Amino acid sequence: MNLNIYDFLMGVIISIVLLFFVLFYHIKLYKNHSFLKIWVAGTGMVILGFVLSLFASVPSFRPYAIMSSNLLLILGQGVYYISLKSFFEGNLKFSNYRSALFSFLLIYVSVFSDNTTLRMFSTSIVLLMFSAFVLRLLYSHRTAEIHRSISVLIITYWINTSFWIFRVLFTIMVLPSKPELSEFIVLLTDLSALLPSVLGSFGIILLTNQKLSSMLEKEKIKFSNIIDISPDLVVVTKLYDGKIFHANKKFIDKLGYRFEDIQNKSTLDLNIWNDNSARNLFLNALVECETLENYEAYLYTKETEPFLGSISSSKIVIDDEQYVISIIRDVSDLRETERKLIESEQKYKVIALSSASWEAWFNENGKLIWTNEMIKHIIGYSPNEATKLEDIFKDIVISDNLASLAKEYKYALSSRISGKNEFLINHKIFGERWILISWKKIYDSNNDFNGYRTSTIDITDQKKAELKASELASKLKIEKEIAEKNSLIDSMTGLANRRYLEQRIMYEYARMKRNWSNLSIIMIDVDFFKLYNDTYGHVQGDICLKTIAATLRSTVKRQTDLVARYGGEEFVVLLPETDKYSASILADNIKTNIENLEIEHMTSTISDYVTVSIGIATFTKDCNVSCEDLIQKADVALYQAKKIGRNSISHA
Repeated sequence: MNLNIYDFLMGVIISIVLLFFVLFYHIKLYKNHSFLKIWVAGTGMVILGFVLSLFASVPSFRPYAIMSSNLLLILGQGVYYISLKSFFEGNLKFSNYRSALFSFLLIYVSVFSDNTTLRMFSTSIVLLMFSAFVLRLLYSHRTAEIHRSISVLIITYWINTSFWIFRVLFTIMVLPSKPELSEFIVLLTDLSALLPSVLGSFGIILLTNQKLSSMLEKEKIKFSNIIDISPDLVVVTKLYDGKIFHANKKFIDKLGYRFEDIQNKSTLDLNIWNDNSARNLFLNALVECETLENYEAYLYTKETEPFLGSISSSKIVIDDEQYVISIIRDVSDLRETERKLIESEQKYKVIALSSASWEAWFNENGKLIWTNEMIKHIIGYSPNEATKLEDIFKDIVISDNLASLAKEYKYALSSRISGKNEFLINHKIFGERWILISWKKIYDSNNDFNGYRTSTIDITDQKKAELKASELASKLKIEKEIAEKNSLIDSMTGLANRRYLEQRIMYEYARMKRNWSNLSIIMIDVDFFKLYNDTYGHVQGDICLKTIAATLRSTVKRQTDLVARYGGEEFVVLLPETDKYSASILADNIKTNIENLEIEHMTSTISDYVTVSIGIATFTKDCNVSCEDLIQKADVALYQAKKIGRNSISHA
């Protein structure tokens, strides 16, 4: 078969030169994509194998040329697969070791076998396997964004796969009977091996560019989304003419425009800057510093309303052109607040300097940082002396008050509250003095705690007045208690008086009804006491009554019972939860104990000694007697005792 090998070779060489030029350009352009370098290495192997196959016509080089050519062609196809796997999956891990071992055996046969038919068959199988692997890889990663470029590779490898299938069938079915066609098949093999090198490289270039374009588009969308969701005003402009490339809704709304109003317009066209010189100042500062933070300038809305913008800007590159991304915050209100705060502080200092109280500022550690001149009057230290102390209150507050001061400070620090408290201090000149400290916490612009403002006055005179008032109040309280007690006690006998007796009767009567218990009243009258007074005198009569009162107190032993002087020579014993029998026993003991006193009574008609008549009234839960009539019942019984001859006991 006559072939113009020279013309064919020249065409291949020209294609190779152009191909390598394009590939190396892309390698330089996309330095981070190592798969391109791997693909170029595979292409080099295939082309070198093709060149070596041309030397097979020289008898002395034929075995080596065929061996080297087959090895390089197979390795080149394998490297193509590795390159594409690196591009799509980013790793070169192989887990199918059986396929690898089988491929290795076939490669060995393809390179070292002396049997032409076997060598061509095994070479075809190996190259067919690599083509199938590549096709499976391409189909598994075919997506809409790279559909066009990957289709070029798929068509290329389908042509390649079809040829290897043809070669396998030809080697088995035709070559044994027509060996003279082997040279033609070898030439077709070389052309088929070069097909991925030429068309495949073209497809790889398309694939790379298309995927990078897709990635760039995604990054642009991501970039736009980040800008759009920012809570601040964000705008991207060209560096030198200020034309707006992108702006978020916050920026457009703040300036009062619509999106279509700012398209293809510069910031100067929209009069966002006061004038061109204002933008030039900003631009010069940005060019000099590369990035700007909190650059403040007045910007203007569509209605020419100014606002003070704090601009943070940085230069970026988009499609080889320089842009500026700027984040803008409206700080008009903040600066106005700061201005008012400064004015307020100045006013406060004027007031504080002329105040009659000690006005001061302390930092978060309790160190004095500013004070007016009243400090000298309040604690005896000059402003210069006080500011040199680390914690002036620890030096002046008396030790007993230090724990309270520390507790107050710690609580105020944790709760962020204002407050006030009194402390006893050692005045540098006058000794112990009382002060009242009022404090308020101070915060900076970030709402961080920044210390305390205090106002302190001397309350020594007030505390002295309070102490005297307290002493007077205590004295009055004691006198009141004594008076109240005297109002309920009989002054001569020390027993309860009639007023207290009546209160207790009402209480015990209600308790008797509530608890369903008994209540007894014993009423006692000293027999012929008027004659006793006439005979022995009123002084001796008082002594007699006191003696009887003491006897009654010692005879009635229960804490719940009450002995009272009812009036004159009459006494009453109130007995809660006491039935008639128990009351009778106690009454008999009273009568006996008084007789045993043997107080002389010469004018008595019933005895030589003082005696008593006793009336007893006992009430139960179901009695119908009112509370006011209880004493009356006992008095009736007493009247009966007197009527039957005195020195006796009678029951109602």
